[in-house]
Formats: sequence, structure tokens, C-alpha cells
Amino acid sequence: VIYMADTQEVKEAPKSKTDESRIFAALSYAWLLSIIFYVIKKDDSYVQFHAKQGMVLFGLHVVSMFLFFLGPVGFILGFLAFVLMVIGAVKAYTGEKYRMPYVADLAEKINF
Repeated sequence: VIYMADTQEVKEAPKSKTDESRIFAALSYAWLLSIIFYVIKKDDSYVQFHAKQGMVLFGLHVVSMFLFFLGPVGFILGFLAFVLMVIGAVKAYTGEKYRMPYVADLAEKINF
């Protein structure tokens, strides 16, 4: 006999976030789309939150491309930026407002 209490509960995305918001937030981790969604989705704080983090990661990726020619530091930074972009996109799509360490602090300073 299997009791429902023994099974792991599946976390669903909060109902307050629309599918559109979650999709735009997830896509905002894709380099230039972060800037585009930050500008066109001013009225959606969820998309804004993820777009700001996406912009910081985009900036980190650009810096890593310049450092790539100096050796493994650029490669490591680029790989780290890519991994964080994937994590951010997955968290955004599932409805989670995940604050990435250091990235979120820089993202909060973005206001234009």
C-alpha cells in the first residue's frame, strides 16, 4: 500500500505568474533578449527581475570573450556565465524568483 504522504510533492509554478511572464522571464537569459525584454516588459516585475540578472550574465559573457585570448580564465568565466544562464532560465520558467549570488546584487543596481 502506497500512501500519498510517502510520495514527494511536486512544486508547481505559482498561479500569479502567467505562462507568458514565465516564458519571457526564461528567454531573458538569452543574451540580447535580456535587454529587449527589460525594455518592453516594464510592467511585469517578474520579467524585470530575471531580465536584469540576464543582463549581468550577458555582461559577464562579453567580458569572458575578451579574456578568452588571455588563457583559461576567459573560458572558465564564459562557461560559468553559460551555466548560470541555463539555471536562471529553468528557474524562471518554473516560476521561481531565484536570486543568484553576486549576480542579483549587481542586477538590483540596474535602472534605466
